[in-house]
Amino acid sequence: MICYNKNIMQFINLKNGMKVKIINWDKRPDHWNYSGKMDKWCGMEVTIRKIGLRIKIQEDIDDEGAIDGWSWRTDDFMTIEPWGITNEDWEI
Repeated sequence: MICYNKNIMQFINLKNGMKVKIINWDKRPDHWNYSGKMDKWCGMEVTIRKIGLRIKIQEDIDDEGAIDGWSWRTDDFMTIEPWGITNEDWEI
């Protein structure tokens, strides 16, 4: 799933099993848990577990209050490796 993260102006190619970093936000995004239970993940390296309408990560699967982990958006992540996209990832 190639997507553009407007917050960091970066294309990323998210794949199951990929290691990514959750953006270390200055202010909690509006779509995050309002009580701050997702805040501990800011700046952490995590593993993509499932990609659908929302993205799931492996590390938060047992977090209190989260059903099957929290729901993340593409804008929450940045790649650890520069760009994270190879020529084979582009479909023409």
